Order: sequence, then structure tokens, then C-alpha cells
Amino acid sequence: MTIFRYFALTNGSWFTAPFDTQEYSDAYVPPEGATEITTAPPSDGQQYNWTNGAWVVVPPLAPTIANVDAERDRRLGLGISYNFGDARGTQTIGTTATDMASWQQVALWAQTKQTLGETTATTLILTNSGSATIVPMDWFKIADAISAMQQPIWAHALALYQMNPIPANYAADSYWTS
Repeated sequence: MTIFRYFALTNGSWFTAPFDTQEYSDAYVPPEGATEITTAPPSDGQQYNWTNGAWVVVPPLAPTIANVDAERDRRLGLGISYNFGDARGTQTIGTTATDMASWQQVALWAQTKQTLGETTATTLILTNSGSATIVPMDWFKIADAISAMQQPIWAHALALYQMNPIPANYAADSYWTS
């Protein structure tokens, strides 16, 4: 059984001392200046400091550009549904950073074949929902659809970067849709 003991420091911060048994917990000597707290902090997902004998909510830090970047990347990676308009049907095209790096190989293939005039050459791509055989022009249309989804996301991220301060609800759809 793990036992947790909480200790406050003079600067209002606190730390947890976990133990596997009561025997070790009773023998623990906290660092100089630490005071044992007899109640655990609330477990509601917020951050707390021990202040004047009580748990006090630590206000969340203001959002940063790194927070906006993380939300931008999440949205960029949601993927698209692409309808080939024929028997291949609709495929889900992955757009995470890893997917986009892999698609660079397909883009190189399509550009090379197009440049060489081999417009009917085919290759098989693996999507998030299956596979499809494509010709170079198919890839260019898929890339255009990906771009149409992603470019507004980049524009909305840039708009958020320019806000001072960045709104606390920066991840709300209203900041990411036109």
C-alpha cells in the first residue's frame, strides 16, 4: 500500500513524499523548513499551493505561442476525407506531421512522373481507411485538398500569435474557423 505525506515549504510550494509502507512513512524526516500538511490537495485537476494553512488554487498560466502551436498541430493532423469520384470512393488521408513527411515521397514520385510526361503511371498509396492506386494528377488533387484544409489553420494560428494576451480559450473553434 502506498502512503502519501504532503509537506509545505516556506515559499508556499509543496511536495509529496510517497512510501510503500507506513513503516517507512513514519521514519521519514522531511527537509529542514518543511511542515507536514494533514490534508491532501483536492483532486479536481487544478493546481494548488499550500498558503496560510489552506490549499489555494494556482491560477493557470496565460496561454503561450507554444500552446497555440500545439493546438495548430492537432488541427493540422486531423486528416481529410478525399472523394476520388469513382470506384475508389472516399479515403481518409492522414495529415499528421509523420503522415506529411511520408507523403513527400508520393509528391516526389508524382512530380517526377508528371515532368517526364508519364501521366498515366500508377502507384499504390496507403491511407488511413485503405489503399488506392493513383496517377500523378490524383496526387496533385489530394495535395490541393490537404492545402485547402491546412492553410486556414495556419492563418488562424498567426492571428492568435498577434493577440496580446492570447485568449484563455484559444482552442475554441471560434478562433480556428472563418
